[in-house]
Amino acid sequence: MTYEYSNDFNLQNTCITFGNFDGLHAGHKKVFEVLKQQEQNEHTSVMFRFVNHDLQRQAKCLTVDDDIRDILQENCPQIIISHPFVSELDCIEPEAFIAKILSQRLGAKKIVVGENCRFGKDGRGDVQLLKKYAEQLEYEVIVVDNVCKDDDIITSDIIRNDLMNGNLERANQYLDNRYTLRGVVVHGKALGRGAKMPTANLQAHPSKFIPAHGVYATVTKVDGEQYLGMTNIGLRPTVDDSPHVTIETFLLDFDRDIYGKQIETELSLYVRETRKFNNLDEVRAQIDIDLDHVRKHFSNR
Repeated sequence: MTYEYSNDFNLQNTCITFGNFDGLHAGHKKVFEVLKQQEQNEHTSVMFRFVNHDLQRQAKCLTVDDDIRDILQENCPQIIISHPFVSELDCIEPEAFIAKILSQRLGAKKIVVGENCRFGKDGRGDVQLLKKYAEQLEYEVIVVDNVCKDDDIITSDIIRNDLMNGNLERANQYLDNRYTLRGVVVHGKALGRGAKMPTANLQAHPSKFIPAHGVYATVTKVDGEQYLGMTNIGLRPTVDDSPHVTIETFLLDFDRDIYGKQIETELSLYVRETRKFNNLDEVRAQIDIDLDHVRKHFSNR
């Protein structure tokens, strides 16, 4: 797999899909499954991904570049181009996007898209427009049906809202995997260690969407091994008034120094919201209750 971040790309004989692909949810995965099948025809598979810098600045991205390989796994395309979603793509006429970007610069011979795909100025480009120019520009359009659950077409907006509101179960169902935070373990204030409950403080990608604050049952991957745990996301109103959001994970039956290591924390269950307690004794009592909830959750799976 090759990542390409420059605007200077010139490919030939490709099978391609394009879009924002935020979340890489179940609907997106179906598109990439079909895309990967086109490699059998000696086409190079390409993901042309629009990167919305406005979303990145607001830390609203469900998917950052570090997530792509792990989520798509065997269906990961051979080339990934992350292209800034700037005025060039926002204002380009859809006909010009097809001719100049997809055909000329990306060398598309097969274009795989979902049935609701939109592109170009004012989102006027669609499947029918792609089909209109297919014969002239010598490419084939392959349309992948929407994926629906509970009568909803799965979209990134639904997933983002669910994560924001603590509806983790449905978000994970629509993602077709657990929502995952990846990053390096950094030093914190060692408050957990003082309470005989040391935590791994994960520094997530600055553009990564952080879900509802609160306590979660989690599965964390360290050096390729998975460990069950409990993660607190958010502020710590009982112990300080810092505005800095932390992601702190207590790993069950784990006692190793992992500062500086890259870890992945998958959110399995939203246990409760963040609360302010009167003192540390109340915090410790609630931790015991939360840990019991977490252990029961994993024992029932």
